[in-house]
This record gives sequence, C-alpha cells and structure tokens, in this order.
Amino acid sequence: MKVTLVGTNDRSGGAARAMYRLHLSLLSKGIESRILCLYKSNHEENSSHILKYKHAKYSFQKYPFLPDLIEENRTNISNTLFSYTELDTNIESHPLILDADVINLHWINFFLTVKDIGNLLKLNKKIIWTQHDEWAFTGGCHYTSGCVGYLNNCRECIQLNPKIWPLAELTYLEKAIHYSNHLELVSPSKWLAQKAKNSPLFKNTKIHVISNSLENEWFNSYNKWEIRKKYGISSDCFVVGFGADSISEKRKGITYLIEAFDLLMENEDWKLAFESKKIILSFFGNYSGSNRSIEKYANHLGSFSNDKEIAEIYQMMDIFVIPSMEDNLPNTMLESMASKTPVLGFPIGGIVETIRHNENGFLADSISSSSLAEQLYRIWKDLAFCSQVGESAYQYAREKFSMDNQALAYNDIFVSVSRYNQVNSNLEKLTKEKLNLQWKVVSDKLKAAYLNHIKSLSWKSGFLNLLFYSRFISDFIQSYIKKK
Repeated sequence: MKVTLVGTNDRSGGAARAMYRLHLSLLSKGIESRILCLYKSNHEENSSHILKYKHAKYSFQKYPFLPDLIEENRTNISNTLFSYTELDTNIESHPLILDADVINLHWINFFLTVKDIGNLLKLNKKIIWTQHDEWAFTGGCHYTSGCVGYLNNCRECIQLNPKIWPLAELTYLEKAIHYSNHLELVSPSKWLAQKAKNSPLFKNTKIHVISNSLENEWFNSYNKWEIRKKYGISSDCFVVGFGADSISEKRKGITYLIEAFDLLMENEDWKLAFESKKIILSFFGNYSGSNRSIEKYANHLGSFSNDKEIAEIYQMMDIFVIPSMEDNLPNTMLESMASKTPVLGFPIGGIVETIRHNENGFLADSISSSSLAEQLYRIWKDLAFCSQVGESAYQYAREKFSMDNQALAYNDIFVSVSRYNQVNSNLEKLTKEKLNLQWKVVSDKLKAAYLNHIKSLSWKSGFLNLLFYSRFISDFIQSYIKKK
C-alpha cells in the first residue's frame, strides 16, 4: 500500500511533528509512506521518503499582502493564527498523489487551498484528513475562542474587525462548495471530533478518533540530578515547568500561570521557598524576552529542536503545567507524561480526556488562576505523591501513545471500504450554484477591502504588491532580503 502524507512542514511545529511520527510508525509496519510538503527540513534520516513541493514557476496570487491585512485587523480576543491560502497548487497531478492508494492530509495551511482539497476529492482515491486544530470547519481561525459562528457561515467573525469580515464568510463558502462526503476525518481527541461533527460542513462525514504517538526514544530515562546541575538547579528544588511553540499565544494561558504565582506569593511558606530558590518556574519555547510579568517569576530556558534536550528538560521538572483554554491533544502533554513528569492542566479538550486526576496527572477544578494555584500548592506539599503520579503517567503514555497502536489504527482506516453518503445530484447542483453566487458577492467585498488597504500604504508597498503577484518574483525578492 502506498500512502502519501501531505503537510506544510515535514517536521517543524507540533502538527508537523505529529505527522512525521505517524510517517515513522507506518514505515515500521511495512507501509510505503511518503511525505509531500512545502517546506522540508535539513535532517538526513528518512529524507528519501520526503519530497518538497515546488509551485509552478509562473504562479500568481491575487492578495500578496493579505496576511498583513489580517494581522492589522485582528481583535484582542485571540492571537492564535487566522489564515487563508489563495495560491492553487494543482497538487492532484503530482506523481506522489497520482500513484498513492491513500492520501492523508495533515496541517496544510499556506500550502493547499480549499480548491486544491476539492480537486483531490474528485480523484477516485481514499482521502483522509487528520485535524490538528479547528481550521477545517471554520472561516479561517485555527481555534474558535468559544465562538459558534462556524455553525452558520462564519459571518461577523469575532476575531476580525468588520473591515475584513468578508474573508471569514468567503473561506467558509469555499469549503461548502469544494468539500464532499468522499472525505474522512481523523481527530486526535474526542473534543475536536465532536466539534467537527457539529459543523454543517462535516455533518455526514465519517470521523475517527486516533491519538498521536511518540517515538520510542521519548521513554528513555536520564539522570535528573545531572540535568539540574547542568542548569544550575538544586536537587531539593520544586521545579514548575511550562512550554509552547509561542509563549505569547493567549490560548496557551501562561497568564493564568503567572496569576497563580501571584496568589501563591501571598502564602508565607511558598513565598519563603520561592525567594530562597527552593521553588522555580522555568519555561521553553519561542519567546521575545520582553514580558516583565512573566520574568518576575520565570526563567526562559530557550527554544529547542533537539528531542533529547527537550526530554531532559521535562525530566528535570517536578510538574509541567498546561494552562491552555483550548487545545486538541498537545504534544507537550504526551512528551511530559512519557518523561515521568505529571501534567497539571485545565479540564478542557484532549487534556481532560487524557488526564485522570490524581492518577496519571492533575486537573484544576476550573479555568481560573485560583484553581491552578490551589493544585500547585497541594502538589508541592506532597512531592512523593507527585512522583508516584509521574510513574503512572509514564505507564499510561507507553500504552496509549505508542507508534504501534497508531500505525495499526490508521492502517485499519486505510484498508477499510468507504461508504459515501449519496446526495441527490440535482439538489446538490442547485445548492452549489447558489453557493457560487454568494461566493462571488463576498469575493468582491474582500477584493474592495484589500484594494483600500493597498491604497493606504506607501507607493513602495503598492509597487511591491504588484511585483508579488508573481510567486516566483515574490520568493526571489524575499530570499534576497533574507540574505541581506
């Protein structure tokens, strides 16, 4: 069986890393897995199975500065990614697609357009889409911040200013036009699967729940005290950890963790221990280094790409806190559990599905800094119990997140015979025609908003906008700027 995994990156970022782990698990079972990606990293191992996609030399984009327009018109509700991809790839004619028995889409933003997905669905092939966030059924946001607008065309998006509301509706309409029931979904969490099922876009879609996996190396044990010595941390110190790709992302909730420390500092025992460096807060990930409220308690360890280094960091910690307000099945949770470091999180998404309170981890009673502080204090006061929970977390991770389990579960889907829900063709045709008319109206509104944005820029930016219509010229200019 030939399986082609499609993703924007081959292994950079949480979603790409999850896809790459699936790739390795499929190879281990003798399945011919290949990755087709837009950006390929420089790692050598298994690189023969990874192919970088190249856009046609004379590809054109209508809205080169659209990402800038989006960022300038975000509300303060969320700073999680909001994306739209407009440069069609014609990926359906690529050799790795044509000779594949199964096509497994992953995180494809900035790579595939919605139209590209529609073209893939017209092939007589098995198409599986593994969700890594909520974008597949929204008007462009990757997490909805509690909004239910995706149940009704994503009009008046709460994450965008009215100036570019047409973008959210346009994206949603494109999905309604190009999606079909020839698509099956995989979700790493029941929470995300249920949200997709509630969406009108996927109400008749078959949805499977399969956890992500970890490489066997994640379960290696290192010398905790030697690691602490390397980072200048004493053996009797209570180490609280936090980590994320982007520390400043509101959804990841570091604000709650800092507020919890504010509350804990009102306790004399905790305050004395913190001031004498018997309690520390350490974090890793991309960080600008300019947030005083974070730095008054926490020290930044850096941003790491080497798995062994990250595993060592988890293992030197006593507790790893994931105060996310929305999350699917965060890799940090899996990795921490595999490192025998229990996780403390809010009762949300894939976290509450995975963590059994006081058994293989800890859950705050509610999404609040006070609840987080209460749990942290209790854990600190009973480190022996914390260590015991860490052992249980390790055993759970070995059983639940193994590559063998993941490969077998995906293989069952790959070989199963899909039964598509048939829709009356005449009714479907009328619906599509109506959607296309709506799309034209909304598309004109977006075009007007974009042109007004360009007019408001300097003449230099306007000139660059004209040049960047060509993807080839855009890539050439940007690579030149980076070299400078």
